[in-house]
Amino acid sequence: MILVIDDDDELADILALVLAQAGHAVQYACSAEKGLALALAARPELILLDWQIPKVNGAEILSSLQSSPQLKTIPVLLMSGNLDAIPAAQLNAHFHLAKPFGADQLTALVTRILQPSAG
Repeated sequence: MILVIDDDDELADILALVLAQAGHAVQYACSAEKGLALALAARPELILLDWQIPKVNGAEILSSLQSSPQLKTIPVLLMSGNLDAIPAAQLNAHFHLAKPFGADQLTALVTRILQPSAG
């Protein structure tokens, strides 16, 4: 299962549709609190994290994920319309994708993350 944490319902629906068509189960959370709770409950294979979420931003969510013994090994794909806003250390430690991106670009990167030998 892939978990999408993004405050944009329309984008999350599109991501879920694209990933489902590629054969992935997807769950969606529109806030940091819901995302962290879902991550703990479902233990996803991958988390797609929007960097610019109101109230609790991507940096805070990522910090919570990394400090959790149950969640720190889950790969995170950071998504942002402004990759310059993400500290270089975070970009180097995680996968990242600049918005806007295409369906093919997303599915290829997800495949590479989940099946490293395939890419």
